[in-house]
Amino acid sequence: MSNSVRAGLVAQFHSGAHADMRIRFHLERTPEQQQQQQQEKQQDADGAAGRAVATILRFVGEPLPAHIVILTLGSTLLQAKLSNPCWQGGAAARVSKGAQTEDQGGGSSDESQLAKRRRTDSTPLKSAELSIPMDDGQAPAVCALPEVLVPLSSEAEVPFARQAIEFIYTGSLSAGLGFEALLRVRQQACYLGVKDCPQACDQAMLAWLQAGEQEVQLQGQQQQQQQQQGQDGAGPSTGIDLTPRVLQAYACHALFPEPGTDGDPASFDAVRSALAKQLVSHFGDAVAALSRPDLYRQLLQLPAVAMRELLAADDFGTDSEDSVFLMLACWLDAHKGEEGKEEGVPAATRAELCGLVRLHRLRPLYLNFVLHAYEPFSVASRVELGCLLRFVGAGEQERTLLLDVDPQRRLCPWYCSPARRQVVPEEGRTVEWSISREQLEQGLREMVEGKLVGSKKMVYVDASFGASGAAVGGSGAITILADGGLWGVQLELDPANSTMAGMFVVLTLPRPLGEVQGVAGLTHVRVTVHRWAEGERKASWTRKFTAGDVVATTVVPTSVQGAGGFGWPTALELPPVAASAAGGEGAGAGGVAAEVAAQLARWSGWLHEGKVTGSATFPRM
Repeated sequence: MSNSVRAGLVAQFHSGAHADMRIRFHLERTPEQQQQQQQEKQQDADGAAGRAVATILRFVGEPLPAHIVILTLGSTLLQAKLSNPCWQGGAAARVSKGAQTEDQGGGSSDESQLAKRRRTDSTPLKSAELSIPMDDGQAPAVCALPEVLVPLSSEAEVPFARQAIEFIYTGSLSAGLGFEALLRVRQQACYLGVKDCPQACDQAMLAWLQAGEQEVQLQGQQQQQQQQQGQDGAGPSTGIDLTPRVLQAYACHALFPEPGTDGDPASFDAVRSALAKQLVSHFGDAVAALSRPDLYRQLLQLPAVAMRELLAADDFGTDSEDSVFLMLACWLDAHKGEEGKEEGVPAATRAELCGLVRLHRLRPLYLNFVLHAYEPFSVASRVELGCLLRFVGAGEQERTLLLDVDPQRRLCPWYCSPARRQVVPEEGRTVEWSISREQLEQGLREMVEGKLVGSKKMVYVDASFGASGAAVGGSGAITILADGGLWGVQLELDPANSTMAGMFVVLTLPRPLGEVQGVAGLTHVRVTVHRWAEGERKASWTRKFTAGDVVATTVVPTSVQGAGGFGWPTALELPPVAASAAGGEGAGAGGVAAEVAAQLARWSGWLHEGKVTGSATFPRM
């Protein structure tokens, strides 16, 4: 085709010149209208012989001038309509301003007319000489051009249907269409049977997603510039929507074509793959998704189709499968239905998502305690869970036998699935923690006051992990996520022995898992407290748990204080109270303040820049 002819076709669409027909969009009949027509048909069958059954249509959008030969070549739906013998003579159809009769003899059924037409539309064009009164009682208007009627589900579909028809003339899509708009144009193109348009929409969606990756890089550069310019973050604004494009795309998941349908050519598979890749790249790993507040909020808002992609991806990182299990539990908890109402996540979807967790890779805490207590996995029979436990502890020969008993197990991620990408380095994951001077002083005050009244109750001071703290669980910076659990570090103050301070680790489980209690091994977990002298770090106190050390778990409270833990009661040695301060002890407020000040002075070797600091190291398993 010459360039002049191609340019002429584009001009024909925009000008309507030489049009020999018009397209009229109207709304699909509502169920009430279909019922009314059925009643009229029944009345006609009962004795009102010869009375025509009129179906009132509501037109939407402006009539679209078009060309028979172009639409016949470009749309299978319109080709079927235009092949009707009514068009052979080129008769003009009568139309009114607000209503038109679609047929004279009925023909409606309880099934949606639009649904039927979207499968295979060969509905003939109606008679070209229909007498329809105007709304104002005037004589019917006669259109100079014959019309073809196209039913739509809603008025909102009109601009996207016009875009699909425009593609027949131009062979290209309008610039600047977003992901949702492209999906809607694609939907109408599949309905109208516009050749090559769905594939063009898919290519445009891929380009839109690729542009999103460039935006992410630009945002990262902007954040780096802000950090370099100081805490105020004063830097150039990009004006970019901070919602990642991949999340914007998944927000339109209801418009995705169903796999295996005519509207899902192989070209959309590339879109699905690109979306899945960007989704995994955005969240990175389960630890980040459960620790960073922004990612955690986004995770809970994901639709099921996106959660499915994360759970199925080998490249979605984690420290252990326990954290992936917890991630799913948090998502299901956020999507549960209100009490007394239908569940938010259908049972089949819930079972499918649970089936993607690689249960044979769970650590003992989750495998032996959480799995049995967590309700969504009740879909598995006791026999199957028992077989899974046996499989995990079995040798290679017995595992093969268990898989041969039920060949479906070889296809099930519960039994056979590769390890996910490991995010913990070989030397382990080390996270810094701190206890502020104010926190320590408050703890010492509680210890002194307890000592004065003869209390033997221990006082615990929670360490803060700062920005590394877990978003899940609601405990803020005082816990860190590792291996599906929330870990805390506590300083223990004993009123009966103020010459020593204890260091403990606490392990709790978030509430989405339910009321679960169990024990977890602490092998190779290491705790360090930094010691200082003259502003320089000296030999630190450090201890590593050994094989056989375990800690009991509980559901996380608002604070991890008193949740129970395991550690060293006499970890840190403190120098004696100065003689001048020791004589100032007393029961009064002044005496308490003096004693607290004296106790705080004993921590000078552990305090640096207003805080006690240290680290916790979790091994790679």
